[in-house]
Amino acid sequence: MNIIKGEADFLLYIGSGVKRWDTAAGEALLASFGGVLTGVNGVAYDYNENDLINKNGILATLDRNLHQKLIEKTVNF
Repeated sequence: MNIIKGEADFLLYIGSGVKRWDTAAGEALLASFGGVLTGVNGVAYDYNENDLINKNGILATLDRNLHQKLIEKTVNF
């Protein structure tokens, strides 16, 4: 919500362990505003997988250009 309200530019969580149900509703809401949520590697989550843990962290933004720049920075982290 902070991203959508303009109170934050992005959400970055570099750990693993967040479950897919923790991100699903937020991702849908963010997408409805033109935003994007992926792992820090830039790969979109597959909610059909049997493994429900987000192992690649979380990166969420409204700005796709900023999203790509942050992916480039975090891939080598």
